[in-house]
Amino acid sequence: MLTKVSTGQPVEHMETVRVRKDGTTFPVTATESPICDRDGVVIGASVISRDVTVQKQAYEAARSMIESSLDSFVAISPEVKITDANEATVKLTGVSRDKLIGTSFSDYFTDPMKAEKIYQLVFTEGMAVDYPLTVRKRDGHQTLTQVRYNASVHRDTGGKVLGVFAAARDVTSQMEDQRRVVVQQARELERLAELEHFQRLTVGRELKIIELKKEIEYLRKFSPADAEAPEDKH
Repeated sequence: MLTKVSTGQPVEHMETVRVRKDGTTFPVTATESPICDRDGVVIGASVISRDVTVQKQAYEAARSMIESSLDSFVAISPEVKITDANEATVKLTGVSRDKLIGTSFSDYFTDPMKAEKIYQLVFTEGMAVDYPLTVRKRDGHQTLTQVRYNASVHRDTGGKVLGVFAAARDVTSQMEDQRRVVVQQARELERLAELEHFQRLTVGRELKIIELKKEIEYLRKFSPADAEAPEDKH
C-alpha cells in the first residue's frame, strides 16, 4: 500500500486486519490516499478504515450454510468462469476448489453447449428453474450425475452485476425411481394387453362353441333317429 501511495496512486478497499491497544484484532477495509504538497510531491498518506466485523460474521455464517449444504453451489463470472464453489461441488465434479476456480463452467457437463445456455437464460429471463444437466465426474470412472440447476443474477451491494449464482441438486435417484416406475407401467400395460388378447380369444372360442351347439341342435331336428321306428312284421 505504501509503495503505491508513494507514487501517487490511491489504494481502495483493501481488506486487512487492525490491532487495538489491548491486542485484539478486527477486520477492516482500508482506503489509502496520497497527501501531496503544492508541487505535487507526496508528503504523506490519508488512511480511512472501516470496521467490517458484522459483515465478516454474516459472510462467514452464510459461507458455513453454503458449505454444509448437500447441493452444489457455484458463482460464475460474466466470462462464464467459475469464481467460487462449495465442497458439494468438489464432490460432484471430483475436482478441488482451487482447480475449479478460473475454469469454464461448461467443462464439467456431458453437453457443454447446453450448460452454457443456462447462463444466457439467466440474463434473458432473470433466472433459470430446474434446468436439467448431466455432470461427468472426473474420478477415473466418468461417473454421471443427473442434476437440476436453479440460477439467478449475482450482484454486489451497489447493484453491479458480478455474474451468475447457480445451485444444483442431485436428482439421479429420483430419475432412477421415475425410470423404474415407467418400466413397471410399461410391463403392466404389456401384461394387460396380453390378458385382453387372451380374453378375446376365450370369448371368441366360447361364442364358437355356443354357435356349434346351436347348429347341432338344429341339425338334430332333421336327423333320421328322430323319425318313427318301422313296425316288426315278424
